[in-house]
Amino acid sequence: IKNRKRKSLRTNANTCDRIIVDDDDGIVPVKRIRQRIVSSSEDSDTDLSHQSSFNNLPVAEDVSNHHDSLEPCEESDSRSNFLSLSKPIEFFELFFDSTLWELIGQETNKYAEYSRHSPRELESFETEIWTSVTVFEMKAYIAVLVEMEIPRKPNISSYWSENSRNIPWFRRMFSRNRFQHILKYFHLDDNSLYFPPGHAKYEPCAKCKSLVDHANKVFKLHYKPHIQLSIDESLVGTQCHSSITQYLPNKKHHRWGIEFWMLCDCVSKYCLAFSCYKGAKETISTDRKKFELKYDVVVNLLKDSNCSNKGHHIFVDNFFTSVELARHLYSMGTFLTGTIGRNKTCIPDHLQQTNVNEVKYFRSNEVLFCAFREKKSVSRPVLLISTKAEEEDVTITKKRHGREKRSTKPAIVQSYNDFMGGVDESNKMLCIYFDERTSVKYWKEVAFNIINRMVLNASFTKKEEKPNLG
Repeated sequence: IKNRKRKSLRTNANTCDRIIVDDDDGIVPVKRIRQRIVSSSEDSDTDLSHQSSFNNLPVAEDVSNHHDSLEPCEESDSRSNFLSLSKPIEFFELFFDSTLWELIGQETNKYAEYSRHSPRELESFETEIWTSVTVFEMKAYIAVLVEMEIPRKPNISSYWSENSRNIPWFRRMFSRNRFQHILKYFHLDDNSLYFPPGHAKYEPCAKCKSLVDHANKVFKLHYKPHIQLSIDESLVGTQCHSSITQYLPNKKHHRWGIEFWMLCDCVSKYCLAFSCYKGAKETISTDRKKFELKYDVVVNLLKDSNCSNKGHHIFVDNFFTSVELARHLYSMGTFLTGTIGRNKTCIPDHLQQTNVNEVKYFRSNEVLFCAFREKKSVSRPVLLISTKAEEEDVTITKKRHGREKRSTKPAIVQSYNDFMGGVDESNKMLCIYFDERTSVKYWKEVAFNIINRMVLNASFTKKEEKPNLG
């Protein structure tokens, strides 16, 4: 009874639960951009009999075991060992440690002092009343930013307006002018260490590089991923002009923005690693000349998340998929499943055309090709390859209007639809609370997106916790 009361009091007292997605029932399925092959159902992902060489690999956790994924890994310290009654703020502090707070406060004060002496700011009255920001004040500043994403208002000043729908909490935290001053001078890196725009060595992502590195570091410390992972692109919307701004017409939420490559857990939607796409001017490695951009993206994300050579199963779309990449990852102890374009020279001719509900397979050593056409309205089949699939079909049962409808489809198709949407689901959960306000500096929009991603990962870690880990 005491434990029950303690749990009830904790649930009512923790106001931090308001800023995280803690109710899966309130999450609607994302409207996928890519074409869905079939509807999702139970996992039918199985191992191949010819993959005996992977029996000695350190295999990651499979979905069929359990969903509890918070375990102290080799790189983590004792901070990961939380009890089941730990407060949400303790998980939040795993990602926002003292080093990050000191960095933000120090660089914000340094940039404010630099701006005070610039010719453009000498006549501004706002710079005359600036006082150095403290670590405690930076924590309150981030808390206000996160709280602004729950009650949506048209502009920042409206949160301090004294109307019938005002929220006194914002005025108790900051005055409006003080909050806008911190927002103006918010900084993460020293500008004097980087080259200006137009220089041959100009780095467009330099002003948020320290935050990206910090996020990738803490993401892998406090979470043990499942075996199924997915890689896809994500777009941080912005109206600013930059050399790294990309145009993706298929994105409905934003078409212009900064593109991220993301690696997410397919089960919990936890972001394990991400990197910013720097455009065509990005440094080209020797391996990319052979495998193109897809090689660098996949291999670097697996390396940053410490998921290489651990038996993980990666799901990608036809942008990344290639037979050469699949075989290379297979040699590194990683499986790959994804759709592949029909224009690839490696596709056998007999897989280009199939009848409705007809399945065709073709195996080339460790790579399995599959062609499947489900509907009459689709003239050509969908092509997939996998290094972890068998030539078998699964039966799916759907219930609609009290009737059951059964259909048979390939196991490789079913597993792809079950696990490919990890990045899309993670982005959808982020957009529920993330208030994407426009800024005159695109790197601030990227930084606020990363901060909200860290808050979201903290909520995932809280939900995936194990009791009595210590």
